[in-house]
Amino acid sequence: MRLEITSSLQTSRDLEAYVEARLRSGLAAFIRQVESVKVSVCHTDSREETGLKCRIKVRIRPSGIWLIHETCDADPYAAVDRGVDGIRNSFLRWLARSSSRGVFVAA
Repeated sequence: MRLEITSSLQTSRDLEAYVEARLRSGLAAFIRQVESVKVSVCHTDSREETGLKCRIKVRIRPSGIWLIHETCDADPYAAVDRGVDGIRNSFLRWLARSSSRGVFVAA
C-alpha cells in the first residue's frame, strides 16, 4: 500500500504518524485490495464548514476505483478518526455492492 499524506498544519509529523497508524489498523482487513491511499488534512473556511478538513482517497486494485471520504472537525486527530472510520465504511459498502453483483473480490 502506497501512502501519501499532505498537511498544512505545523504539527504535521506527529499527525502523519497518527494518520498512518489509524489507516493501517482501519484498513487492515482490506490491505491486499488497497493499491494506494492519499490523505489531506487542511484548514477549511467555507460557509458550510469551519475547522479542519480530512480527505481520504483509497484506490482499489485491480479495478482502479477510487473511494473518497471527507470529514471536518476542529481537532485534526478527530477529523482523521472520522475520516478513517468513514473510508472503512465506504470500503465495506463497496465490497457488499460488488458481491451482490456477482463480482469476485479476492480477500
